[in-house]
Amino acid sequence: MGIGETLDVSIKVYLRHAGSLFRIVATIVVPIQVLAALVNMSLLENPSVLRPSLSGPQPVPGQLIPGGVGWFVASMVLAVVLAFAQVLAVAACFKAVGEGYLGGRPDWLDSLRFAGRRLGALLLAAFMFLGALTLNLFVVAIAGGLLAIPFTLAGPAGAVVAVIVIVVIAVPGVGWLATYWSVFIPVLLAEDAGSAASLGRSWSLVSGRFWATFATLLVGILLGILVQVLVGGALIALLFTDAGQSVILASTLNALATAVGSIVTIPLVASFVAIIYFDLRVRKEGLDLRLVARGMASPGSPAPAQGPAVPARGPSGGPALAGQGGPPPPPGPTPR
Repeated sequence: MGIGETLDVSIKVYLRHAGSLFRIVATIVVPIQVLAALVNMSLLENPSVLRPSLSGPQPVPGQLIPGGVGWFVASMVLAVVLAFAQVLAVAACFKAVGEGYLGGRPDWLDSLRFAGRRLGALLLAAFMFLGALTLNLFVVAIAGGLLAIPFTLAGPAGAVVAVIVIVVIAVPGVGWLATYWSVFIPVLLAEDAGSAASLGRSWSLVSGRFWATFATLLVGILLGILVQVLVGGALIALLFTDAGQSVILASTLNALATAVGSIVTIPLVASFVAIIYFDLRVRKEGLDLRLVARGMASPGSPAPAQGPAVPARGPSGGPALAGQGGPPPPPGPTPR
C-alpha cells in the first residue's frame, strides 16, 4: 500500500472499532490521570503551572521551581508512569486493530489481557526505546545549542534563529531513530520476540522503506495532534477562564483534557503503526495474514474471516474495500 492507502485503511479500522479502542485506552489512562489530579490538588499552590504558556509559569515567591519541588518530583514520576502506560495502551490497541483489520471482532478486555501477558518485555523494550530517544535528543540538543550560541549573542532575532537551529538538528535525529524502531510493539506481540530483539527486528523491517514509513508516521502523528487539539482544546481553553484560578478546577480540567486526548489519539496512532507493520511484512516477506490472525486469536473468540493471504487490490489499484475481496473487513458480524 502507498502512504495515502495506509492512512485511509488505518483511519477506517480506527473508526469502525472506536468503541473497543476507546475502552482499552480509558482503562489504562484514566486511573493515572485521576492520581495526577489528586497530586495537583494536594501539592500545587499555583494553578497557572497547569496553564499552557510560551513564557512558562511564574514561581511563587520563595519557590525555586514553579509548583514546588515536591510537586515537580511527583509530576516527573507520573509522567514516566504515563509514558509506559501509553506503550501498554498502544500494545493492547494493536491486538484490537489487528483483529479488526484481519476480519475479526475485537474485544477490549481480551486485548488488555493479550498485552498484559507480555507486560515485562513491553516495559523493558519501552525503557530501551524511550531511553535511547532521550539520550539521542540530549546529545543533539547540546550540539545544536553550541552551534546556536553565535546566533543568541546577536540579540532577540538571533535567539529565534538559535531555536530554529536546535529544532532543525534535533527533529531529524530523533525522527530517524524513532522511525526505525516504530514497529517494535507489533513485532514483540505478533512474533513473540524479546525486548532487544523486537527493536532489531523493527529496524530490519523498516530498512529499505524508511522514507515511506517516516512520511506515513509523520502525517499520522500530525493528524493525531490535530484530533487531540480539537477534542481537548475546549477543556484547555477553560483554564484561561475563572475556572483556571482554582487549583481543584484547574487540576480536574487538566487531567480530563489529557485523558480525553489520550483516549482519542492513542488508538489512532496504534492503527497507523499496526497497518504499517502488516504492510511491511506482506511487502518484504509475503506474510500470510491469516497466520497472524490465528496467532492473536484467543480461545473461544470468533474465527477470522478467511480472506486472501495478502490484501487484495481494488479496481483502482488500492487496497480492496468491502465487497472487493480483501481487508479492511466490512462492518458488522464476521462471516462464518
